[in-house]
Amino acid sequence: MSNAQTQEHTAQAAISLAPAIEIALRELCANEGAVLVEAIVRGSKERRIVEIYVDKPEGMSLEECGVLSEKIGEMLEAEKAFPAAYRLEVSSPGVSRPLQFSWQYQRNAGRLLTLELTSGTSVKGRIGQLLQDAVGGEVLVLEAPKTSISKTAAKKAAASGAPTYPMEIPLAEIRSAIVEIEF
Repeated sequence: MSNAQTQEHTAQAAISLAPAIEIALRELCANEGAVLVEAIVRGSKERRIVEIYVDKPEGMSLEECGVLSEKIGEMLEAEKAFPAAYRLEVSSPGVSRPLQFSWQYQRNAGRLLTLELTSGTSVKGRIGQLLQDAVGGEVLVLEAPKTSISKTAAKKAAASGAPTYPMEIPLAEIRSAIVEIEF
């Protein structure tokens, strides 16, 4: 699914879980050592599709997603969350989903990342290390998108106003961070 399709898919998800169901879902995931990344409910009233994205620092296995799917299904049935038929899909976020947690940046170190900052600026680069700033916030070090660049090319880029690397970006200033798929 392309980034545009993902955004369109998410925009169509106008149905939200009841707050009590979402809290129970977060607790259930935490009890299994996972984090609820996102819950999307879409489809018609008669045939809902419930997409649950879960993750953890070391990643989610297919077996772990299966165990969570079973437990989440039991919880949704017990809570009578949906009066009609629904399809439950539980999976890890995959690379097309925006990064939300600092450990997701660390797990994807070295990969190409496109950022949209709160200022509206877009930046692309490779995920470097995470640092702590003076007040305890986390800062992402973004490396040059290409693995090597000549000194002449670096000078031309700097003179043109292009971003200079490495750059440090506070996580609090990142609106969206999507790992790019490279072939």
